[in-house]
Amino acid sequence: MAVSFTEFRQLGTEEPVMFFEDSLVSLTRMVGRPVPEVKGGKVPREHEGERDWLVVCTLRGGVVPPHSEELTVEVLERSWTDGLVRVMQEALARLAHHHREQLVGSRFEFFGQRDSEGRATIVPSHFQLQSHVQHMEYLLHRTQSCMDRAKSRNDLKDK
Repeated sequence: MAVSFTEFRQLGTEEPVMFFEDSLVSLTRMVGRPVPEVKGGKVPREHEGERDWLVVCTLRGGVVPPHSEELTVEVLERSWTDGLVRVMQEALARLAHHHREQLVGSRFEFFGQRDSEGRATIVPSHFQLQSHVQHMEYLLHRTQSCMDRAKSRNDLKDK
């Protein structure tokens, strides 16, 4: 069944500014990309009450040199708001990884990074924080993965 998208948000244009939104908008502008767009919709399920939200963040490629490829991040969450926050966090981490060479010397250099599959990657060691950021990104990824598995098990038990 196809998802019918019912929610849309162009980041940086609406109040209130959500957690991760300001950093994601700043990073996209820094690397020459248009402002990200997020859309979401309920995924239809067989049994009522088992609806998840599919939330998709589109990171368009640069339209002027230097050109860059379009990136898309998708998450399944229980609500539009939960999905919006999580997709922005994952988009920020993937964008930081994708443009890591451009971020050297900026505040984004030490942000948590994730590869195209969403797995935490090694980030440069900060002179004061050392590997703390890398450990935090690993723990965040592990917690999100565990929560996803727990939600899936719960959905299977409810059938």
